[in-house]
Amino acid sequence: KYRSSVFPGADEIKKYYEDNQQSYVTKEQVKISYIILDEAELASQVNVDNEALQTFYEQEQDLYTVPEARKVSHILIKTSQEDGQDKLATAESKAKDIYAKIVAGADFIKTAKEISEDRLSSENGGDLGLISPGDMDPAFEKALFSLSVESISEPIKTPQGYHILKLTEVKPEKQKSFEEAKAEIEKEYRQREAEQILIEKSELLVTLSYENADSLEPVSDALGIEIKTSDWISRDQGQEIAAEEQVRQ
Repeated sequence: KYRSSVFPGADEIKKYYEDNQQSYVTKEQVKISYIILDEAELASQVNVDNEALQTFYEQEQDLYTVPEARKVSHILIKTSQEDGQDKLATAESKAKDIYAKIVAGADFIKTAKEISEDRLSSENGGDLGLISPGDMDPAFEKALFSLSVESISEPIKTPQGYHILKLTEVKPEKQKSFEEAKAEIEKEYRQREAEQILIEKSELLVTLSYENADSLEPVSDALGIEIKTSDWISRDQGQEIAAEEQVRQ
């Protein structure tokens, strides 16, 4: 309210400044020149042709094999790590009773909807969809991949509880064709080539930077990488490369 009525003179402003100089100190700042060996950028520069990709595909076919997948439904009786022996025994006994009823003719889907404690899958009759190796607990997968279609497993114990499994479909292992996998092949090929280029250029960068300690020009010319310059950097703040504390330090 009163600021508009205050008109300090030049001497007053100067005196205020001299009395409060600590308020008008800027932090020490620097600029740096730098070059970056960027693996992603190197990968984008790799020359690729169909012949090289075809050779890579033939050498690395395991990378483009889709493993066998199995469609399974389950009924779950939950347990937890905190459960005592009595509670675990009760859960096991319940699972065995359910298994016996299904073997005797009870409908698996109906039983799963009524009894399974996995509420996400029970609404769909226990359907978990397709499971590939590595998707589930090892004990679960061991039982699943030993079943034949439409067969039922005895109760299987996992950290989640006791599962009764029903195998409903098998999708055999499949080898992707070159055309099906081409995008993946090119990505992996570029990555492998870029990793090798990065190693070679990193060694050259170290050597040249030590031999030319006062200039980045020889390194830039030899590696074909543009020299970049940062904006002003303080000890506690910077942009882009200087956002990294190690760079600022």
